Amino acid sequence: MANEKYCGIAKQSVIGTIVAASDWLDLINYDLKEEQGLIIPETVRGYDPYHALVGPWKTSGSLEGYLINETCGELFTSILGADTVVGAADPYTHTFLSKNPGLPISLYLGELITAGEATITGAFINKLELDMVAKEAVTFKADFFAQKSAQGALQSPAFDLQDPLIFHQIDITFGGASIKALVQACMFTIQRA
Repeated sequence: MANEKYCGIAKQSVIGTIVAASDWLDLINYDLKEEQGLIIPETVRGYDPYHALVGPWKTSGSLEGYLINETCGELFTSILGADTVVGAADPYTHTFLSKNPGLPISLYLGELITAGEATITGAFINKLELDMVAKEAVTFKADFFAQKSAQGALQSPAFDLQDPLIFHQIDITFGGASIKALVQACMFTIQRA
């Protein structure tokens, strides 16, 4: 049996300014690495270093889950920037352009067994994989790096009631024509420097 975990997510208008979670991702798994680097100047004083200085703090990790319409927007805008929306009613068309800069997000990674959450500020997704296989739900894996992380109190997540997207609910086009009937599986990877 797995520990109960959650991931809150929200768009930031100003990098480094924490924003309360607007959506909750029901993840399959997540990974978080927090590292404090050291700077060790080498001098001719001797073989052993005599100084160890506090270096840069690095926060990174990955999120893995099922793709859901209501909660995937923050993932896409973090890696592809702001979208252009067309349509007055459902279904809407969202267009993302890779030339746009990604937008920062706030993440809240909570684990009930540890009675605390990691509050992550200024996060950017730098790699997003979408995996679609016939007769299965669509999954995503998002790698991120962030400005900083702090420990916070657990929240009460309110997960979306929508079901994950399934392969037959999507369409795959090539050269302007649908090729969905010819494809059994596909994976899309978006990666930014």
